[in-house]
Amino acid sequence: MYRSIKIIPAWLQQADLRLLISVVITTKKIMKSIAKIIARGLLALTVFGFTSCSKSNGATPASAGSAATDSVTTLLIYGSWVISSLIQAKEDNTPKFKDIVLTFSANGKLSAIKNGAETQGSWSYTPAVTYYGSSSKEAMNINMGTDEPFRRLTGTWSFVSRSTTSIKMDNPEILEDEHLQIQQQ
Repeated sequence: MYRSIKIIPAWLQQADLRLLISVVITTKKIMKSIAKIIARGLLALTVFGFTSCSKSNGATPASAGSAATDSVTTLLIYGSWVISSLIQAKEDNTPKFKDIVLTFSANGKLSAIKNGAETQGSWSYTPAVTYYGSSSKEAMNINMGTDEPFRRLTGTWSFVSRSTTSIKMDNPEILEDEHLQIQQQ
């Protein structure tokens, strides 16, 4: 009855079919490659994620009441402190801080008192962070302004060691070669 009219020649239909099959096969290969890449990436992220991030800083638990179990902030705000040593590039600046008493407040204020005269500044604590296998040290940021001798305290200080009565810190910029030690008064 009705006759179909073929507008597309047979050779072109076969070429389209070959092209379509080729596209389907290529697409399957690409999808398999993408699936392999995604699977490998997820595996790497999972392994990397479990081995890189850690809340432990490698320290062993300390006995109760020692400085290692007390947070640095608690240690600092308990009592008054004096600078027992400030060495900057082999220059001993400790005498410039003779008779200066430091008081760290929980609200981030830092007071330096000498012979009744008070200089105000600020301080903040930065915890140690382990991120992608790299660790930073816990640190304290001090801002005591630009007046002498307090400007020498302004900056970031990484904690090196501490006890209940003494804290040793270094400037994290190695070339600065700065070392600060404070003692509880």
